[in-house]
Amino acid sequence: MSGTRLFAELENWDFSRSRVRSYRAVLNDLRKVDERLHGESKFWTLWHYRLADWLYIAAPRGLIDPREVPPGWGLLEFEPRNGLSVRVRAPELAGKPEHRQRLLRNIAVAATRGRMDPPLSEGRDSGCLTEAGIRNVGIDP
Repeated sequence: MSGTRLFAELENWDFSRSRVRSYRAVLNDLRKVDERLHGESKFWTLWHYRLADWLYIAAPRGLIDPREVPPGWGLLEFEPRNGLSVRVRAPELAGKPEHRQRLLRNIAVAATRGRMDPPLSEGRDSGCLTEAGIRNVGIDP
């Protein structure tokens, strides 16, 4: 215990296991507000879906205060003479392999759309990549 908290016995409390209804309601409200604020941003999407092992913002030295770095992100600062240096270390996100595979598959679909599918006038839905089409771009289904 560090002795810096008003209620020292709560310093090591595991809030993730709490079943207090009001606490869970507040967490749910915070999640909804966060989604409304950041739900469509690339920052939120990358963090939420764990599409990378580490997330860093690169900026010129002094542009971003370390306290402004979003939770789950790190800060790389650039100086012309010294290049990039880590100012705030990012925690490892440990993305799931199936999320990475889905991301790669979505990239393949987007990159090949219009090249593999016949036009809509031929009776197929545009943008639909079949297993045969996936094999053609070198991705195992």
